[in-house]
Amino acid sequence: AARVPMKGRLDIPDRESPHVDSRAAGALVVEALRDRLPRNVQVENVTVNYYRPKGREGTVAGLRIDWRDADADSGRTRSQAGFLRWAPLARLTEEAERCKALHTEFARPFPAVTVLEAQECSLQLFPFDRRLIRLGSCLRPRFVARMLEEAGIEWAAGDRGWRIRKRKAVWSLASYRPERRAVLRWDLQAWNDESAEKVARSLVLRTCAGPWGVPSTIYPRLAAAGVPAPALLAEPDEHTRIEEFVEGSAGDLARMPAERTLLRAGISTARWHRKVRPDGLAPSKRRDLVERARLSATTTSRFRPELEPVLQVRLDAAERADGGPDPEVALHGDLHPGQWIDTVHGVVF
Repeated sequence: AARVPMKGRLDIPDRESPHVDSRAAGALVVEALRDRLPRNVQVENVTVNYYRPKGREGTVAGLRIDWRDADADSGRTRSQAGFLRWAPLARLTEEAERCKALHTEFARPFPAVTVLEAQECSLQLFPFDRRLIRLGSCLRPRFVARMLEEAGIEWAAGDRGWRIRKRKAVWSLASYRPERRAVLRWDLQAWNDESAEKVARSLVLRTCAGPWGVPSTIYPRLAAAGVPAPALLAEPDEHTRIEEFVEGSAGDLARMPAERTLLRAGISTARWHRKVRPDGLAPSKRRDLVERARLSATTTSRFRPELEPVLQVRLDAAERADGGPDPEVALHGDLHPGQWIDTVHGVVF
């Protein structure tokens, strides 16, 4: 961890104007890392992909940092997740001191935490996250192997003696919301000492900071109702779930899905709510929701300007269809392409 003095301020969080400008945030990140990276590491792009406004004490802006190693033969672009967090400088400094040796091997070649004094914020890189207390364990093969063994997950029907080959275990980050949740894909191999056979399998590990939005009891109910849903294999603790990996195409936030995919997502959502009432979603008039969508699109366009033309097409279509009866409907404020996988059996959330 280090403290990097900065000149000027980034005009961000207050309740009246809680929007991050992606260019300014990207310039800030590049400047903060400029003298702290090896010369062969080149930051190519910084994207703000998540924003949670809470004023100057608690605002979080999620980031994706695209970079490449200039000395590597492949020259391929890699990505590093992280976030900017605003809080009193003393608290940020204390947190940075505590994390000096915490999960630093996963953030290399980047520093895990950088405190930006003039901005009164810190740049924190995955997997350092003060609220996701199980995240570090979920990234370590030996802890994952222990969780799977204790859960009694079978690798082949009727066989015993399987053990995970830790050196062959590889994880990738599927989804990340700073200080809230992370979704990891683990590609694993198991070896059977008795039969000298090996089995490859992919699993999904979810970890969250607080209570799960969906109880574990809903998984078998959805499966019984024919709703496409991943199989819950184990729930080691209140912060961790292990699911079967679902093969399919992941949604892309930067592109509007095809009409067929949107229709499949709507059908899957309707099936969900036949089994799970959306009690937490206040019903609203459809015309009110169209207006809320327009305000939300304006907000989104301020830090993701490349989405503006895509959003405008959808808003125009919604307004053209806004006629006749005006029933009350429920609004999924966090339902977006980044939260589903389109499979041959339907959209899986």
